[in-house]
Amino acid sequence: MYTKKSWTCLLVAVLSLCAEAAWAEKIPTYSAVPAGYTQTGRWLWIGDVQFNTDKSPISVGNNSSGVERLFSRKSGTADVKLSFTGCIPKTAQSNQWIGLSKPEAAFATNPNADPYFGVDISFATTFTNPDELWILRNDYLGYAAILPIPASAQPPVTDGKFCAQYRLERVGGVVKAYIGSTEVFSAPSFYPAAPLMASVQSWDTAFSFSSVAWHPGKLSLAFSDSFEGTELDTEKWEVQPLPYLPGNTAQVSVLNGKMRISNTGGSCGTCGIADGALLIPQVEPQTGDFKVEVDMKEISRTAVAGQPTLTAFGLNFVGDVDNPFATSRIGISFGGDNYPNIQGQYNNHGFEFASFNANGSLNNWSMINVDRGVLYAAKMRLIRKNGICRAEIKLAGGEWSGPTWTQACGTEPLTPILISFSGDGHSNSINASAVVDVKRVDILAE
Repeated sequence: MYTKKSWTCLLVAVLSLCAEAAWAEKIPTYSAVPAGYTQTGRWLWIGDVQFNTDKSPISVGNNSSGVERLFSRKSGTADVKLSFTGCIPKTAQSNQWIGLSKPEAAFATNPNADPYFGVDISFATTFTNPDELWILRNDYLGYAAILPIPASAQPPVTDGKFCAQYRLERVGGVVKAYIGSTEVFSAPSFYPAAPLMASVQSWDTAFSFSSVAWHPGKLSLAFSDSFEGTELDTEKWEVQPLPYLPGNTAQVSVLNGKMRISNTGGSCGTCGIADGALLIPQVEPQTGDFKVEVDMKEISRTAVAGQPTLTAFGLNFVGDVDNPFATSRIGISFGGDNYPNIQGQYNNHGFEFASFNANGSLNNWSMINVDRGVLYAAKMRLIRKNGICRAEIKLAGGEWSGPTWTQACGTEPLTPILISFSGDGHSNSINASAVVDVKRVDILAE
């Protein structure tokens, strides 16, 4: 038999996973994919470029004498930032660099043109002095320089590569370079209001990356559903049963501008079976800053007489939708012991916030309690900004609030999902039913 504590842990494990970013306007780098180039996720590339399953680059270049290039699909016209953890290779043939460059508009239709009109700032290696990492700048109007990085800030060399955490940015018309947390270069931008793209150029040995995050502009709407019509848009949503011990799958319908999630319950909670569903928006995993907001309302929460049951509706960030609990995660769930059942083991109703480490261990937990006898309308949101995730809620007529703790989530690719859950197992035998209406879901991303 499951105890109250074990079912609380089960619910937290199911439901708890990983101010809007003030970036500048972003625009397409080129008006079309240049001839000979390939588009993968947020990137354009040519040559030997390898990507992870989440479409983030993991290597650029090889040991040939041909050029390999990688460009971001979007450019930013004011504050931009490129952060990456990886290795910049030494070179025996030319200059290799990764940085912020000004795209050449003509390149979209003329592959013989140079793809960039200037390199505002970059980390570079050069065949003339291969044992140090440099700052390369070139305005393509007569100024070109290979500038030194202080010896005390030079990153370690591993297998012929300079490996570290790096950051390049243009903020307020000034470009800066960081190795780890140390600023190693600062100067006025050549192009304080022109678009800049993230770019990599390799002539021989490959750049390698464990993470890359490109911030080209303010958050924009990547996904939105206000549930018009009478059927769920299957091009926007995938509905799956719960990933383990699944009982009855919640039913999803659309009517009058709302998505109704009807969890009928009915399975044997004492046996360890949960009823519900995962609702997965069809968007690419996000590696940069993004925000997800859900407008929801409880319609009913009904237990079988004398059989206390826990139901909840949650919003979560997960690293892998096929195995959602194998990565660090953060989320919100809203639920508790079912009204009008007043004999419950939990005797609460509220918002539960929790985050987990990559090994599945609980990192943080807190709860905001509300009246057990009331059905609430509320908004939930999860935000990642500068590698930090946080969760917040807002009851109708109230202000946004949430726990004081946050979760470090770096540039890990994350996907938002919704979860409907019913189960208990302390002394009941039948899971309760619960109905939630969702009025709108918005995802804003870089």
